[in-house]
Amino acid sequence: MMNNLKRKWIVRYLTRSNPETMVSGSAGKVISAFHNAAQKCEAYRKILESKSIHPGEIRNLDEFRKRVPVIDKNNFFSVFPLNEMITRQDFPKIKNIMTSSGFSGKFAFGADLINGTGSSRFFVDTALDLLFNTARKKTFLINCTPMGVHIETSLPLAETSVRSDMAMAMLKKVSGCYDQTIIIGDPFFLKKLVEEGCETGILWKKLGVSLVMGQDWFPETLRTYLAGLMEMDPEATTDRKILATMGLTELGLNIFHETPETVKIRRMAQRDAELRHQLFGTQKTACGYLFHYYPMRFFVEEHYDGSLLFTTLSKSAVIPLIRYDSGDCGKLVPYNDLVQLLSRFRLEYLNPRLKLPLATMTGRVTNFQQWGNYKIYPEDLKLGLYEVEDAARQTTGYFILSSQQEIPVIDIQLKPGLAPSAGLSNLFSDAFQRYVKPELAIKLHRYNDFPYGMELNYEKKFLNFK
Repeated sequence: MMNNLKRKWIVRYLTRSNPETMVSGSAGKVISAFHNAAQKCEAYRKILESKSIHPGEIRNLDEFRKRVPVIDKNNFFSVFPLNEMITRQDFPKIKNIMTSSGFSGKFAFGADLINGTGSSRFFVDTALDLLFNTARKKTFLINCTPMGVHIETSLPLAETSVRSDMAMAMLKKVSGCYDQTIIIGDPFFLKKLVEEGCETGILWKKLGVSLVMGQDWFPETLRTYLAGLMEMDPEATTDRKILATMGLTELGLNIFHETPETVKIRRMAQRDAELRHQLFGTQKTACGYLFHYYPMRFFVEEHYDGSLLFTTLSKSAVIPLIRYDSGDCGKLVPYNDLVQLLSRFRLEYLNPRLKLPLATMTGRVTNFQQWGNYKIYPEDLKLGLYEVEDAARQTTGYFILSSQQEIPVIDIQLKPGLAPSAGLSNLFSDAFQRYVKPELAIKLHRYNDFPYGMELNYEKKFLNFK
């Protein structure tokens, strides 16, 4: 009962508070978080010593931004042993150690304490209630993220990992017992799951299923495609939704998330080039994500190279991270700035209900291929990959782009049992031309003939370029 009352108070706070006050409050906690990490984390103390920085000299936000070094996987997680990264008082109480996907070639780590999951569980429950009204609707969660990625929640939960047969069996068994089911996983696996469900007669609409997709970037064309298969509104205006979330093992599973309003804004920007440019400011045709974040949990900065930096504000952080660069591109969008932008486009009706600051996430800093005067981004290619339903249904979603030939070549893996055809190749070619300027050569491959490894088991992220 106490948690329900607390959650209702937080929902009221997040929907009625002054967003600028939230952000300024976050900035006010930064120096304290910095000093706490310098005192309790041996690895961080050594980093500061190597830069000849004395923590007592950092007294305000301006000094923090100018003098405190940026850390990342290379100079933190790849250098120090576990007992030096975890705060001194917490190391004897460690319960769980989690590892990141290793997408960059380096691993980062997160940790939980024996009695340290309560706040994480409360936060996950609150976010789910904000998005899916779980306090009033009997809800069942199915966690389809890779094994080892645990979701702390007080809601009923099945953790099937990346076994579509297990997830489908669980869905069939529990759906009649609950008002709604939320399936959490990466876009590739959930595409496979939804398609298999359609092939076996699953009535997604009747079962009241929503999707939460994380771990990898997905375009609006995929949201449209999956929403069509599931007979739901892609703009999340009904009880059933397809929403994106972003987490980092070293920081938390739900740092950023969409809301119905940010989904509508993103979809509007995908159709309107000027709004897209004003909001995301990139060379890409594909829209990045528009996410809310919680300034009471993290202080977020824009780095000069276009990435975002995170500082954990909780004094109880097991691995305190100060100005941590995850390598993800983005920019901060103050709530009031977004309101003004929407007003200029006469889109006031899309003002987000949550009075939280926002950030755009547009992909990895260095993830593109240069071709002459053009940059080819995987995000733009994904737009084309799911543009046409007949084509999208025939691929696993995995592709590799190579620019080492006379023209760029994109190798696409087909689903098991399907064969390449000139007609399918033309469908993809026409779709890509809507989003990518250079001409592409299309190579379709039978599932087992895809030439870039068969480790496509949904356990780790997939690099789209070679």
